[in-house]
Amino acid sequence: MTNRWDGLAPARPAVHLTPPTGWMNDPNGLCYVDGHWHAFYQHNPDDIVWGPMHWGHASSADLVSWNHHPVALSPNEQGTIFSGSAVIDHDNTAGFGAGALVAMFTQDLEGLQRQSIAASLDGGLTWSVSPSNPVLEVDAIDCRDPKVLAMDDGDPRRWAMVLAVGDRVHFYRSADLKHWNLEGEFTWDLEADGVWECPDLMRLPRSDPGWLLTFCVTNAGPHGHSASLAVPGHFNGDRFEPSAAPSPVDFGPDFYAMQSFHAAPTDNPVVMGWMNSWRYSNSHPSNGWRGVQSLPRLLSLADDGHLLTAPAVDLVTRSSPLHDSAWSSEPDRAIYVRADGSMRAEIEGDKGLVATIEVTSQSASITRQGEVVEGYAQRYEAELTQGGIHQIIIDHGTIEVFAAGGQASLSALTFPGEEWHVRVDGQAEIRLL
Repeated sequence: MTNRWDGLAPARPAVHLTPPTGWMNDPNGLCYVDGHWHAFYQHNPDDIVWGPMHWGHASSADLVSWNHHPVALSPNEQGTIFSGSAVIDHDNTAGFGAGALVAMFTQDLEGLQRQSIAASLDGGLTWSVSPSNPVLEVDAIDCRDPKVLAMDDGDPRRWAMVLAVGDRVHFYRSADLKHWNLEGEFTWDLEADGVWECPDLMRLPRSDPGWLLTFCVTNAGPHGHSASLAVPGHFNGDRFEPSAAPSPVDFGPDFYAMQSFHAAPTDNPVVMGWMNSWRYSNSHPSNGWRGVQSLPRLLSLADDGHLLTAPAVDLVTRSSPLHDSAWSSEPDRAIYVRADGSMRAEIEGDKGLVATIEVTSQSASITRQGEVVEGYAQRYEAELTQGGIHQIIIDHGTIEVFAAGGQASLSALTFPGEEWHVRVDGQAEIRLL
């Protein structure tokens, strides 16, 4: 029997993190430790669909090439391991040892969600769960995805945490990562419904307001896809005061569960998101594994308060010019396009046109072709109000557009098969990654 997916599944991306086998979704515990970037992630090692959640683990020296490590956290008597975060406890506030890496995560036991912690003394390679678990219980059905950050506001409760609880974000403080006090909450009347997930709270240096609160809703994005939303505002250590309404971080269909790296050696936050939509994440074409993370990104605020996103990797120095307007795919290679004016790119597979990318002075868009899965073939567009360099990364099965100096980003999965072709027209330079 012929499967409609035959020939559509892409090869493994060249410059994006994917699981060696099995299923991947939300990035978890992102952190920078001893010169390496660590990405943990929601992982089902035994199947290519969402299932009993573990934490997978990979690390990188450059945010492009990833080394895979054994599964970091596995289900136990307290439940499966849902999303969470990790911090370096330099002063041993939690009692695991100075410099311990401490993870805080949700455990789900047949629908009962509680927050637990674990510690690593070898940079995240091996972990010990705390006998104090669970360290936080909330009287709510949906309470998950704790993101912990270190505060420098003089309060002895040096740890702050944001937690998704139903359709809002709770704010907590702690002195030891084990005892938490609720201090405030944030909510908003969104047009999209559904449970909020994967909150984060990031400092934005040299900007006013100086903080960015982010969270995700499964149907808040374009055409009902999943989306990460961002709210600039002021945070006093306990409460968050928004200065604008929530708006999408990315205008494509496939950017969700965005999280920032703890202790990143940069002034601005470095973030990563899961490139997928819950509309089809369990059913789209695959090659024995399913799930991909976005290329890491730098976030900043423009002078007018607009959120800017840009690749966190210097792609120019990592790439070489092609001196051509067309390219046929190669294993382990990707395309990087830089344009300073209007451009258009077409991706074709063996079964015809797969996707079109267009950038003008007024807008940037990705249009996907073919009924691969329901909700796939759509045009996704972002308005542009100013000029700037456009950056486009086309990898096996992924497109990421950073338009007008980062004014708008669009991320989308594609399913061109293992062999595909790109043609670029306009004021653009094509480079090979």
